[in-house]
Amino acid sequence: MGVKLFCSVNSNSAGLCLFLVVSGVQGLLGQSGEGPGVGKARAIFASAASGSQQLFNGPEVILYSPIANEHPYFRTEDLIFGKLKYDGFWHEDVALHYDLERQRLITPYYYEGTPMQLVSAFVDAFELEGHRFINVRQPGYRGLEQPGFYELIYEGPSAIYARHRKIFHEKYRDTEVIREFESITDYYLVRGGNQRKFNAVRELQEAFIDRKQEVRAFIRKNRIAGPAEVAAYYDNLAGK
Repeated sequence: MGVKLFCSVNSNSAGLCLFLVVSGVQGLLGQSGEGPGVGKARAIFASAASGSQQLFNGPEVILYSPIANEHPYFRTEDLIFGKLKYDGFWHEDVALHYDLERQRLITPYYYEGTPMQLVSAFVDAFELEGHRFINVRQPGYRGLEQPGFYELIYEGPSAIYARHRKIFHEKYRDTEVIREFESITDYYLVRGGNQRKFNAVRELQEAFIDRKQEVRAFIRKNRIAGPAEVAAYYDNLAGK
């Protein structure tokens, strides 16, 4: 059985050396052309090397086992290497699952690669494939009323946030079991410390009532514009 030694030094840990048993290990990532053992080793090492041991201090979890292509995670069923701000410190290249059904972050435990839930109370923020998230721990933080993870869509006087969720459904068709996860995204506009929930871009016309005609014309002209573009357009008008 082959053994490789990985060593890393960063700003949060004086020295971190891990012995990872590479050969003969079941794959955790399952998508690398280098083989499942190497894929797992890379995932464990990336998470461990990204920060100090205090990052890895949550309960073990059992990952969802799909019967088709369904999964409860953000964007993909594979681990995503992202940035994580945990207990006040940023960590680079952390292997993460964002479980939208249970609203939790999962990472491989750095000794064994066992899936482990990060303590949500210590999660400050994280970034996955260009999507930025914040943790609202107390009602009223940034004007948002409900605690939880929110994606920051637009940061300005008229800030836009998104709350992503998945709901599990299991159906039976004759002798076949059908599982699926329904994806739900709620959008929130926060302006002047007040929150307004909306589900469609056109609803922002009523939120920006003082510039309703201009905003309506902008939405009609720019049919592919999203909430961020509409909010930025309004902020530009309001700032003149």
